[in-house]
Amino acid sequence: MAQSCQKQLVTRHKFDHLVVPCEECSWRASAYRCLDCRQLYCSKCLLCLHSIGGAFSSHRAERLPYYTAEIAKRFDLDVVMKKFKERMDVLLGDARRSRETRRMASVIKLQAWWRGVLACRAGKKIMKARRQALRQEWREHKREDRLVRRTWPYQLASFFGLTPALHTDTREEQAIRHVPWWTRHRAREYIWTNKSDWAHFYTSKPDQADFFQSYRERYNIPHRHKGEAKRGFDVGTIEELADQVRLMTDYIRNNAQYYAILAHYYLGVYTRYKL
Repeated sequence: MAQSCQKQLVTRHKFDHLVVPCEECSWRASAYRCLDCRQLYCSKCLLCLHSIGGAFSSHRAERLPYYTAEIAKRFDLDVVMKKFKERMDVLLGDARRSRETRRMASVIKLQAWWRGVLACRAGKKIMKARRQALRQEWREHKREDRLVRRTWPYQLASFFGLTPALHTDTREEQAIRHVPWWTRHRAREYIWTNKSDWAHFYTSKPDQADFFQSYRERYNIPHRHKGEAKRGFDVGTIEELADQVRLMTDYIRNNAQYYAILAHYYLGVYTRYKL
């Protein structure tokens, strides 16, 4: 009865709530706080709204003590500060990660520069040693040229492909030293057609890109070699090059015999026709 009279009371007096009212009906004292809705309810409103089923049936509520306006104000301030702290934690975490990313990028650049300096120094030493070795090999080769290769017995043996192996022979000289003079030029041309990876020379053609891609995947061939591909006398071992030259000379010899027989036959036919 008193609550009904209070609801219909019309007066000019000013009054304040001693406790926080229910946020649903606004005239009963709040007795519960829904932890999921974040609202204050009296027992009647809580029972009416959270017993209808659905999502409200799984909400959790806590019992409130004598919940004055000052306590509610402090609670709202704590909620605001908690949200502010969570937001600041997110911002500080983003700033920390961004700073760490920039630091790592700077470290990687500095480390790459220093490794480049070390590699440049090591590369200069290797190139210097290699140049010295090439100069020494050139001097020894010139010395054997003067003492052995320019002598008439060696040149006569080289004409028939019977030269002995020398210490300073190049890969080309080691591969064709048993080839006679009249087929030596053909042997060089034949060897210079060698290529280390034939797919290396054709991957730049747009119309054949799909074919070579499938071929490399089938036979496990690398896409491209770094730098220039090997060719000629740089491909294979000395024994393989020598076998290749031997097979080529046998082929030329057989073809020479065939063409000699063919020329003899046509020469006889021409002679009989003229007679």
